[in-house]
Amino acid sequence: MTAANSLSSRLWDWYDDQLRLLRKKLAAVDLFDETMADKAARSPWYALGSMVYLFWLTTIVTGLVLIMWYIPNTARAFDSILYIQEEIPFGWLIRGLHKYAADAIIIAATMRVYRMYFTGEYKTKELAWVISIVTLILGMFSGLTGYLLMWNQRAFWASKVFATFPTYLDQIPYFGELNFGMTTAQFMLGGTAIGEATLTRFYAGHFAMSMAAMIIVEAYFIRQGLRRISLSWTGIAICLAMLATTAMFLPVELGSRANRAETPLPILSDWYFLGLYQMMKEMKPLWAVIGTMFIPAIALLMPAFDRAKDVPTTRRPFFMSVGIAAFTHWLLLSFMILADYAQITTDPPKIWASWIMIMLCGACFEFRAMGYPRKAVTRKVIGVFVGWALLFLVFAAWTRFRQPAFAPSYYPGFVSQVRTHADAAYRDRMNARYTGNNPDRVSDDAFNALKVPLVWEWYVAESADDSPRQKLLAAQADVRGWWVLMTAILAICGVAAIGSTPETGIESKIYPSRTPQGRRIKGLAEPPPREGGEAKAA
Repeated sequence: MTAANSLSSRLWDWYDDQLRLLRKKLAAVDLFDETMADKAARSPWYALGSMVYLFWLTTIVTGLVLIMWYIPNTARAFDSILYIQEEIPFGWLIRGLHKYAADAIIIAATMRVYRMYFTGEYKTKELAWVISIVTLILGMFSGLTGYLLMWNQRAFWASKVFATFPTYLDQIPYFGELNFGMTTAQFMLGGTAIGEATLTRFYAGHFAMSMAAMIIVEAYFIRQGLRRISLSWTGIAICLAMLATTAMFLPVELGSRANRAETPLPILSDWYFLGLYQMMKEMKPLWAVIGTMFIPAIALLMPAFDRAKDVPTTRRPFFMSVGIAAFTHWLLLSFMILADYAQITTDPPKIWASWIMIMLCGACFEFRAMGYPRKAVTRKVIGVFVGWALLFLVFAAWTRFRQPAFAPSYYPGFVSQVRTHADAAYRDRMNARYTGNNPDRVSDDAFNALKVPLVWEWYVAESADDSPRQKLLAAQADVRGWWVLMTAILAICGVAAIGSTPETGIESKIYPSRTPQGRRIKGLAEPPPREGGEAKAA
């Protein structure tokens, strides 16, 4: 009985400690940087949370005005927005404020996430980091649901493309038998095609999600007694004037009415999805969908990956390279598709090469910064193994480009067993799987994209005489150039990684406790001497 009481008391004490810790974290959760008013007065980077709240409040107020005239009906949605813009006094300004405030939410929320990442706030404020990521995701989801409400040509086809992506999850072995992807798509659409039910669901989700979130946030602020916006009245006026000026000089366009029979080329989403949309075009749809889910998951788990909570991210080369690579590639892909410069036949190798270069350089400098006292031989073995693994992964990933000149027989080892779209039999079998075995999908308006399942493939550029021999030679030369580039990069980074002092490590300000000087400063015990250390000292 005593043991049982002791166990229950320990469990209760543990629960009480966890509850107290949770309350402490909630007290300083920083939904919108409300506890950083002092920093916000000195630096605008710490006012981004307040900007998110201000722009969000602007969208809700203007949205409540717009719903008085908007009609969520496929036959009248487009006309109702046209009526708001042309007949309602200042209707064009209200709609412009609503649209640009929604865009400003995405911009400010993205900048806030990167501020927390590069300053290392996510290591000590895990809950605030998670909330900032969720805020950005919900903002993008709200933009996606509101995009279709215009019922114009661009929004209709962009929504159709995004609605088809969950269906590719059904290609996962075993998991696909649950039909989770098709069920998700039908739940989003309210059926098997974009229509009245889709517009009703998107309208309800767009409105209800914002109002429910606002009620929860206001309840938190009232309970904590915190100020919602840390901006001065001058700062608030500048933000609102910026929105009004943009709405006046760059009026929001309505476009043309949605037409199911005419497919626009290219199909473009809203600006904050352009980078993701271009990435999806350069990958197999299944991997694109999986990658889309893994990107926010990895971001949410970043505090668990980076365990050095006392080290700013600016002094962590690898994590800095990850953040820089993610941001620059998002900008690059977005501008490429906007400028109509994207080339599916040539861009993917360059994009993958730049990713690998940035990550490899960051990893090498991270190893240098750690300052571990390893033997030179050990460091060389680690460098060679890491380099070989990276090159092998690059080599295997090259098969994903599935160009006719890169047939599976071209590759050694297990890569030769990889089945790609360069194999005609495999391509025909996949065609039958996508279309022939399920005619309902083909005839369904929502899944017209499945009629051309090979649109994401890459092809070798046509030669002057259209000779397969010329194509093969050009492709082989491209592969040789790829190998030379990767070998040179690996050699440079390997020399940089191995070139540090092997016995004592690097005297780094980043990890001072791992160097002899740092251990003496912090009063830590000296590590045991190596074999032969006394003899060398003598």
